[in-house]
Amino acid sequence: MNTKAFVGVRFDLELHRELKRASRQTNIPMSQFVREATAFYIKTLDGRTHEAQRKLLTSEYLALAIDLIISTEYPADRDKLLLEAGRRVEGIDATA
Repeated sequence: MNTKAFVGVRFDLELHRELKRASRQTNIPMSQFVREATAFYIKTLDGRTHEAQRKLLTSEYLALAIDLIISTEYPADRDKLLLEAGRRVEGIDATA
């Protein structure tokens, strides 16, 4: 008895190239790579619990509150801070 189901998937060319590259780089067959990536994505979706939502809301609230304070109390410094934050993010992740 077959315990697996077939799912046909089409990728745009760029994503397909990236998939092939990642598959070769990790030495994992593409079909297995797609299965593992899909399972990981589903686990990520399942991880969006109430606690995770609360943390995200708190984080966004704090960011907005800090921006309001800086915009009100230190308006001349706000743009400089945003530019520096952008530079730091680019330093961490060159694709940002």
